Amino acid sequence: MERVLQPLLLFFIMYCMMALSNAQEILQNPDFEIPPYNITTNSSTTHLTKENPIPGWSFKGTVSYVTSGANLSFPGSGGAHAVQLGENGTISQTIRARGLMEYVLSFNLIPQSEDCANNRTAVNVSVHGKYDYSHRSKVFSLGRNLSMNLWGSYAFFLGRLAAESLNLHITSVSTTKAKDANNNVTCWPIVDAFTVRKNRLPMWEYENRLANGDFEIGPAFLKNSSDGILLDEE
Repeated sequence: MERVLQPLLLFFIMYCMMALSNAQEILQNPDFEIPPYNITTNSSTTHLTKENPIPGWSFKGTVSYVTSGANLSFPGSGGAHAVQLGENGTISQTIRARGLMEYVLSFNLIPQSEDCANNRTAVNVSVHGKYDYSHRSKVFSLGRNLSMNLWGSYAFFLGRLAAESLNLHITSVSTTKAKDANNNVTCWPIVDAFTVRKNRLPMWEYENRLANGDFEIGPAFLKNSSDGILLDEE
């Protein structure tokens, strides 16, 4: 019996290591810690240009590479750098799926200031594939009703994918609100710490008619973070 279990245990460990390796390779530069080309030393904000893009990502519109500092605080799960999407700002990357699994995206959404909390910071997350059924889109708005933090961590179901490619787009949503005559702020979103998790398909276990009854299948928790992931209705 022991001789049978040892190969099975070894296979299981190798499978987990391969799954982790593949998950890490799905997105390039997901936390933006690899800076734009030709970045100036000690620069707190860098506007992207064709000559100054972020490795791993393409972009359109107004996009800035920002660094955490006295006036801009990021959650510890995302490192010291992030991207701010300005007017018509979009960042994009191609995701290549391998094997029939469910893919879930997690990310941080951060306001540019405290005035931009409470649904005043928003992004549109969309994926487009070869077939119409793989097209998905959702707007995520930052709220503070469930957390004392200024930022929030969100999840987006990319779909049940096999061997195919999806184009991921993160686009700014402009929101301008005035609390009073002296507080008219246009809030441009900041995003960071993108993670894609591959999950096996939910199954009904023996003597349990509920699939995923223990909630072990779901979005990835962000590294170095004890916060949960906000799940919006889809």
